[in-house]
Amino acid sequence: MAKRKTATRSKKSAGSRKSGRSKEREKQKPDKTIGILHSGRVNRHTNEMGAFTTALAQAGYTNKNLTIDYYWSDDDPQKLANNALTLANDTTLDLIIAAGGTASVYALLDAQNKTKLSTNVVFTSFSQQNAPAPNMTGVNAQTSGLDVARMQYLYGLDRTQTTFGVLENQTRPNFDLRTLQNWADQTGDAGVKLDRHSVHKNAGENDQAVVQRIDDAFNDWGQKKIKYAQVCADPIFNDHRPEVTKAANRNGIRIIYQWKEFRKDGAKNNDIVYGTDLIEGYTQAGRMAGQVLDLSDPTDIATIPVHTLTPQVWLSKTAKRRGRKNRR
Repeated sequence: MAKRKTATRSKKSAGSRKSGRSKEREKQKPDKTIGILHSGRVNRHTNEMGAFTTALAQAGYTNKNLTIDYYWSDDDPQKLANNALTLANDTTLDLIIAAGGTASVYALLDAQNKTKLSTNVVFTSFSQQNAPAPNMTGVNAQTSGLDVARMQYLYGLDRTQTTFGVLENQTRPNFDLRTLQNWADQTGDAGVKLDRHSVHKNAGENDQAVVQRIDDAFNDWGQKKIKYAQVCADPIFNDHRPEVTKAANRNGIRIIYQWKEFRKDGAKNNDIVYGTDLIEGYTQAGRMAGQVLDLSDPTDIATIPVHTLTPQVWLSKTAKRRGRKNRR
């Protein structure tokens, strides 16, 4: 069931307050309703959803004129598909937000193809430059698109290593096993080996099953004395950041992560974070959602291009201090 954040309507004022508020009422935008499809769990994404709603408020959409229906999918693929179908069928919505990664985007794409309805969609963190449908736009956060670049960065830290761990979700939409394997085959004098573990959540499973798969992967690498691993881009790892960092630290494995938020949830100082800014992505998506809601003709969404974020290496506070000292 959706969690609805109901808009608060302002009643007309009497007396002198009526004239004082007339300009405010004139500026207030018309009432709108949006649905948010999130692949993850409630209360795990407070900061990014806060950035999104703040940007929407700055665009003129607040609790005075905006109703939001939240659909959380708990990393469950069947629940995600069901939620997407519910939203795709809801003709009262002015806009749908695909949040929590590429999986939400493709779940909505599939649902809208089934329903033959095409409510506009803004996505928060997609992995491609081009939107998959003409009624969609949003933020290209270069999520899984940077997996090869992260692998190359990790390899550059110690070229004597011949085997690297890879934590990935092989059930994710558009997953291609060959992408990283092609990189591995072409790297070094004789290529490098990838020790790959897939972490996913089956329909109806509890979170402990996911945590167990994460633990099994890192414990296996620890036993094999693998020193480096990549946690690839996937919403399931972002949803389980504390569990991922705990398992990595327990086994003494140096990791390259996607989001800087992993640092707040236990990543070590010498771990690497290479990717785009999650909060920036949700902020930009909020701005774009405001633009789409402002359209007099919904089909004009095609005039709002996908926004691509720029990746960077996010250093720990210790590394930043060390860098400042070295520059003196």
